[in-house]
Parts: sequence; C-alpha cells; structure tokens
Amino acid sequence: MQAIEQWYDYPNFVEQSYIDFVFNDANSMMTLQYNETNSPYFDYIGGFYCNYGDFVYTSGQRSEGLISSYYLAKKLNKNDLAQEILTACKNAAKNQFPLFNTPICTFAHPN
Repeated sequence: MQAIEQWYDYPNFVEQSYIDFVFNDANSMMTLQYNETNSPYFDYIGGFYCNYGDFVYTSGQRSEGLISSYYLAKKLNKNDLAQEILTACKNAAKNQFPLFNTPICTFAHPN
C-alpha cells in the first residue's frame, strides 16, 4: 500500500487496479477494526481483529497501510474517503499509545 501511494507521483507506475487494491484493502481493515459501537471492551477501540470477539491486535502494519491509503485518497481529492480513513488511523494510534514503554507503564517489570 505504501509503494502504490508513493508511485502515484509517477504516472507511468500507476494503474487503476493498484489504486483499487489500496482502497479495497483499507476498507477490509476498517471493517475488521473495533470501534465505539462494536468494541467488546473500551480499550479495544482502534485495534483490529480477524474474527469478531478476538483479542485485540494492535497491528502497526495495518495502521501503516491505512495511513498510506489516507495519503492516496488526499492525492486523488477523495476527501470524504480520506476523512473516513483518517478517523480509523486516529483510533488505531490511540489504541497503540498504551504500548509505549515508559517508566510509568513498566513499573511491574523492574528489570
């Protein structure tokens, strides 16, 4: 997804099927993302699942793909789609914030 988003700046590399792949994949990711209305737990919002009810997957790879699809939507002036993807990106980022290792969040692990 990142490569296709970058290739958009070089028209000889871009085909409609590539663009369709990015947006179809982004849609699949957003469909399999816990949100405010379907999350079984408050801290799952923004995370991903394979089967609904799974433990949350805080997938950086999926998040990177969503960000690339956001940038591609902006380049194509698909602003409504870009806004929808940006909301999913923000939720994914919020889900990953608690995973950042700081002295406060690693207090239970002295070593």
